[in-house]
Amino acid sequence: MFIVKKQKRLFYEFFSLIVLSQFSLMALHNLQHIDNINKIEMTLYHFGGQNLTESSAYSIQLFSDKDSYDHGEEVLINAYITGGGSIEESKLIGHISESLLSGQVQVELFRFGTSLKGEWEGYKPIIPRQIEAMPNRFIVDLSEGYFTYRQETPILWSEGDIRDPDKNIVYPPISIRFSINNDAPSGDHKIEFIFKYKSTNDEWEICEEVVIIHIKSLVEKYAIAISALCTAIIGGCIAVISWVLSKSR
Repeated sequence: MFIVKKQKRLFYEFFSLIVLSQFSLMALHNLQHIDNINKIEMTLYHFGGQNLTESSAYSIQLFSDKDSYDHGEEVLINAYITGGGSIEESKLIGHISESLLSGQVQVELFRFGTSLKGEWEGYKPIIPRQIEAMPNRFIVDLSEGYFTYRQETPILWSEGDIRDPDKNIVYPPISIRFSINNDAPSGDHKIEFIFKYKSTNDEWEICEEVVIIHIKSLVEKYAIAISALCTAIIGGCIAVISWVLSKSR
């Protein structure tokens, strides 16, 4: 009996070892697959120079200034682009529904110039930003200076806020402003953006991102006032009922 139990135990241990080995091989295969797809390459840079890697890979991040808006209010969306690799040409493409928009879209961009002889060599943003009035579907070209490094730091101009040293004000790399139509439907609205860039191997890549903004309904807009009014009415009713009951005793 003891020998049978021991044989069974050895069989289960052997079977478990085989199963664990298979899972380990699968995990190793998946890890290798992830490494091959999402490979992080060492970036080589010199201050103010090109962002050089074996291949280009970028993503765009978008942030609205608020979660919800009233009709007629201005919407501000700030854009940051991060990644690595040389870019020969790039564009930002946006689409805002006509039913949502009042007037034109304002796209605020930096233009870049090179430093003067004897100064730090590299691209520098020109302040103030350039403002372009665009329709609801727009395409703007981005300066190659966005994708070069700042002075004394391996951070791209497109990756963080840019400070005006004279006024001590910081600006996002790219800003999109527009006003909401007074007749726009209430609820959630998608605003689509595409960052399209061409690497040194003449291949175009795209990165898509969506910003969702919420337009308040009348109930949402006056929710606090309605709640306060209802509370006052209920409080008044309770007071009247209490007064009537006290008189009837």
